[in-house]
Amino acid sequence: MGGKLQYLEIKNFMRWVATLKRSEPMIFTDIEELRRTVPAEYDFFTQYGVRSLIAVPFSKRLNQGYIGVDNPKRYGADPAFLFIIAYAVAQELNEIKLNKSLAAAKQALKLTAGEVRINCFNGLTIHGSKGTLSEKDFISSRCYTLLSYLAVTAGNRATANQLALILWPDESCEIPMKSVRNIAYRLRSLLGYVGLEDLVVYANGIFSFNPEIKVVTDVGLFEELCDSIGAVDKRFTRGENHGKISAYGGGKMQLKFHMVTIEDL
Repeated sequence: MGGKLQYLEIKNFMRWVATLKRSEPMIFTDIEELRRTVPAEYDFFTQYGVRSLIAVPFSKRLNQGYIGVDNPKRYGADPAFLFIIAYAVAQELNEIKLNKSLAAAKQALKLTAGEVRINCFNGLTIHGSKGTLSEKDFISSRCYTLLSYLAVTAGNRATANQLALILWPDESCEIPMKSVRNIAYRLRSLLGYVGLEDLVVYANGIFSFNPEIKVVTDVGLFEELCDSIGAVDKRFTRGENHGKISAYGGGKMQLKFHMVTIEDL
């Protein structure tokens, strides 16, 4: 299973939510037990080869969820050891989340609530009113790719099929919608560290940036600049426009690359 049972959307597992609130373990020693009672769970687990599962809840201030083992070879009905591990995991997760929130807050720009600045040149950086995330904060490469793709795509929107081709270029994605929604859910969890859990939304078959949030990207500003230059003169000249480009923080080599691109228009 690896990490495929991580970051699942809560609404698809409401039975687990109820059990979590009661601090009770979830145990089934035979997947066939679920076929009639909860067929949706049966379908989900069988597609990943899960034949049995034991999972215990953890809940500690900032974090809550389950830690479990699929297809356990021993003690498949005894959750005692997992409860000990769950306690240690909860403590560690709380410390990680607090450290990330503090680090992000130290880098915060002077932005108001509802404003986001995304820089793609010279490395991905997301600035919100509550802090900043950089590419080193992205543990998942697919979360990084999803956000980057929306940031550089016209209209900051894409279908599940488009995103699936980008996220799994060398794999066959049988259920693009579910797979992309899972990555989007993980991305929103990360963005939540800086109060931007609502940045990426899904509606009518389209993933996009939330229209209620003012999102400014350096790529968008750069394209606007290119359009304005092209409307006046296709030749690139130094001066006001050069000053605008330097605001992207790309460094000398990056500025040189952009200048060549514009001169080729």
